Amino acid sequence: MTNSNDERRQADRFQTLNLLSYSEKGKNGEVFYQGIAKTLDLSESGALIAIPNKFTIPDNVSFDLALDDELVNLSAEIIDQTQIEGNSWRIRIQFKDMRPAIRHKLALFILNLR
Repeated sequence: MTNSNDERRQADRFQTLNLLSYSEKGKNGEVFYQGIAKTLDLSESGALIAIPNKFTIPDNVSFDLALDDELVNLSAEIIDQTQIEGNSWRIRIQFKDMRPAIRHKLALFILNLR
């Protein structure tokens, strides 16, 4: 588990290496870029992810997170994007509008990380 004094996330976060797929959509909802990322840490309220390229339209990205043997679709707000070594990026996301069933699955997954 990791949390620093300046951490803004309210929930405890846990180091993970889950796969995450993402789709960037244009203003009309058309998908113009898809990619694979990995989580660096995960909480019930958000995640820190690593991707090879910065999001060009951060307001319209959807995510599918691998929780054990199931993919769950998540809406998330991009909090910030920080370039790290080379062209890699660390992105902080906050989950939003999560359905209760998805929230429950995520909570159970995180409970098993403890």
